[in-house]
Amino acid sequence: MAVEKVKAIAVVSGKGGVGKSLLALNLALDIGRGGSKTLLFDAAGGNLGVMSNAAFDNVNKTKTMIANLSDNVSLYVSSLRNPCLVTNSKSIRFLLQEIIGIVGGYKYVIFDCPTGVNAISQTLAGLSEKIVLISTPDPTSVAGAYIVARAFDKERMGSRIGLVFNLVDSADEAASLKTRFDILSGSFLKCRFNDFGYIRKDDVLEISVREQSPVLRDDKDSIGVEDIKAVAHKVVMDKVFQNETNEHLNLAVIRN
Repeated sequence: MAVEKVKAIAVVSGKGGVGKSLLALNLALDIGRGGSKTLLFDAAGGNLGVMSNAAFDNVNKTKTMIANLSDNVSLYVSSLRNPCLVTNSKSIRFLLQEIIGIVGGYKYVIFDCPTGVNAISQTLAGLSEKIVLISTPDPTSVAGAYIVARAFDKERMGSRIGLVFNLVDSADEAASLKTRFDILSGSFLKCRFNDFGYIRKDDVLEISVREQSPVLRDDKDSIGVEDIKAVAHKVVMDKVFQNETNEHLNLAVIRN
């Protein structure tokens, strides 16, 4: 059995286009800026390579790709480019083997998971101590987030989930969304999920996506950047990560 101890965070969403990959990218960069070796693992189809304007040593649609995003942050793009095709135990085992083969030497791994409830997102969330569930104020996005939260809670992962509301106008709007989500989850799931913060609407973030220039790599500053840093602080400073006597995530597979 090969075991690597690493602090893992899964970034998930119930709907596409809500800023999941952008958050995963900048979350990894912010943690790296703090001095921790961080691996950003793209399991969502390879879009992070474009978003980060990464310079890969090899570009092949059927093979893994890796690039350095900063001194402490590396981006790894899984060879499993189509999450919809990962449905059986063999492909999941292959994914786990990929993870085991790359995580050595890193303190954190950030999983950018496919949208929705699927074999990859459930597997990577199950490996993670913290699950960052991102949504926008759009009702369909909130509904999608609830579906993900419900599925993960059914698998006893509810206590690891923290909500992030993106593209909000203000802290008050984010608080209102969280309250309504709490009412919904409290009524039907008999639980409430953690609050990892919010990200306000920000032209700087929108421009960074168009220009493929991550804000936390280029030292840009704005309200959105401040919010992302606050989210990263909440996640990393969580008591699970700060309790060094706690047994951190064991990513383990049995090699025959």
